[in-house]
Amino acid sequence: MSPNTQLRPGYGVLLLLLALVHSTASASTVVRSLPATFTPGAPFSVTNTVSADPDVMVYAIQDTVPTGWTAANVSDDGTFIAATSTVEWGPFFDSLPRALSYQVTPPLEATAGAAFSGSGVFNLSEEVVITGQNSIVPLPASLSAIVCTMPATFVPGVPFGVTNSVTPGSSIDAYAVEDLLPPGWAATGISDEGAFDPATGAIRWGPFFDNRSRALAYTANPTANATTTVAFSGTGDFGGTDIPITGQRHISPVISAPGTAVRSLPSGFSAGQWFVVTCLVTPASNVTVFALQDQPPPGWTVTSISAHGTFDAKNQLVEWGPFFTNGVLTLSYTVLPPVDSTGTNAFSGSATFNNATVAIAGQSLVVVIPVFYGTVASSFSSNYLAGVAFTVTNLASPANKIGVYAVEDTIPSGWIASNISDGGTFDAATGTVLWGPFFDGLQRSLTYQVTPPTSAAGTANFNGQASFDGHTVLISGQRQSTAIAPFRGSVVCTLPVSYSAAGVGILVTELATPATDTSAYAVQDTLPAGWTATNVDNGGNYDASDDTVYWGPFFDHANRSLSYTAVPPSLAAGVAWFAGTAAFDTNFVTIAGQRQSVPISPPRPKVVWIHAALTNGQFQLDFTNLTGQGVTLYATTNQALPLSQWQTLDVPQALGSGLYRFLDSTTNHLQRFFQVR
Repeated sequence: MSPNTQLRPGYGVLLLLLALVHSTASASTVVRSLPATFTPGAPFSVTNTVSADPDVMVYAIQDTVPTGWTAANVSDDGTFIAATSTVEWGPFFDSLPRALSYQVTPPLEATAGAAFSGSGVFNLSEEVVITGQNSIVPLPASLSAIVCTMPATFVPGVPFGVTNSVTPGSSIDAYAVEDLLPPGWAATGISDEGAFDPATGAIRWGPFFDNRSRALAYTANPTANATTTVAFSGTGDFGGTDIPITGQRHISPVISAPGTAVRSLPSGFSAGQWFVVTCLVTPASNVTVFALQDQPPPGWTVTSISAHGTFDAKNQLVEWGPFFTNGVLTLSYTVLPPVDSTGTNAFSGSATFNNATVAIAGQSLVVVIPVFYGTVASSFSSNYLAGVAFTVTNLASPANKIGVYAVEDTIPSGWIASNISDGGTFDAATGTVLWGPFFDGLQRSLTYQVTPPTSAAGTANFNGQASFDGHTVLISGQRQSTAIAPFRGSVVCTLPVSYSAAGVGILVTELATPATDTSAYAVQDTLPAGWTATNVDNGGNYDASDDTVYWGPFFDHANRSLSYTAVPPSLAAGVAWFAGTAAFDTNFVTIAGQRQSVPISPPRPKVVWIHAALTNGQFQLDFTNLTGQGVTLYATTNQALPLSQWQTLDVPQALGSGLYRFLDSTTNHLQRFFQVR
């Protein structure tokens, strides 16, 4: 027998490398799964899948939900501790795998991403961090965003434009924005009544007490000695949640060029209205000739080109030169964007000094400035009861210059509107509530009551719009309501979370609770394949052909505790799943509660190796077994073989007091592995 002689561990197995190997829970894992997005106020499920190392004797799990969120319907007898925002399970005195789940509800004001954290403790000492998904973000409809546009390069000392396009989330009714310039830089020409604080280098806008998108613009003035790439930073405060400004946030200087050309644009424009584009050209002192070309966005109209410049319509290029000078020139032209222009639009161009070509610096992006005509914000209950009326409020806020406006709101098909305010009317043929025209610019709270039919179910959508001086604006805010399902009845099951050997039954109890107006109900529960049912109470019966227990029908609405004994088959193993339904009148309900049971692990021999050595040409193994259970010894020279191909050894010698000895005279191997079960 060589010094490499080893014992291999397994389930109930020990490994000996001429010494005791101490087992740990290092192979235990806890993996969290949850949706990628959430809707404020809407619950969703979180599952922590536990896989414990076979040597684990006890473990417990704790998961922490975001602050202010609530948890309910915790599986496996877990609990939610609101004071610490933690969901806790255990201790479980076994090494069984489990899928620990719960429902979590984000608050209605949750508009930012959130993070979960947690861990499991195995064998009272080893902490394992929960892996998998740990973060979740709101659905895009509830997100706010600020995207910055500015050129990628700048000329030291030469101003350029910056635009922050703000899109508040649908639930936001107030916000403010702050943008921070590089140290020493200044800002001028700030839009939307923003202000620059030279002491901090911050530009601040707002607060704006509305839900309007805005293009917040200013002119950035770099220092004359700015020679390195710089960064801008900033955030928006949307209802108490900080959102960082994204988009172009770094800009690099143009240094040691044969000349510069810097474009100037307005930060925003109105579709269908002319504006001027200017290029300031500064050749280096050794330049003898230069030329310039600039390209506006496709489809834009060009006119009024200065300095005898021309427009190449085929290539959409404005061209100047050549100029045989090194003097500074200001070149300009006028553009007309199409009436259907939207979003951000880009200019591009270059200048050639002697034989060197450089890109035009300065402003290259310009965004459409949405014209504000007015808003109509709707509010009503997010849930409804069939046949029960509720109030819809549409707050109309026209712009100051509006002279006339009207509002129309279309309700779900088959619904009825009544009690309409402000002289409004209901057109039953189209399902539309109509107000106006109002020949003024006054704000109005336009209300009506709407009644869903008694058969209404699911989510109901409202659609509406307003006309402000002929400009159409869609109604925003709450635009759908979901039916509250009436209680028809429930059946909640309780059964042991684990079952033991074949033939040992477990008690299954179904608590049936019908609605007060139920006239009749019945319950059926299907056992795992191969299981049988006995002791069925309340007049129920067991049908072995489909492994199902049936109760009823009961012609009343009395609560009942229905039970039976479920008996596992002789070869029962793995998770046992139960499934069932109840019929309350014509309404079918799935049985809830505990619906699975897992096998209890059989006790394994407690074997402690106390001695291993070569004695008189034989390999001697001494061990204790204090449980009194029988054990079998196996040996092999190749530990990769399955246990069925290992050699079964003789019964070990009992020395008394729980001490056993085995002598192996086969010592003509380089290595030999032993296993005890």
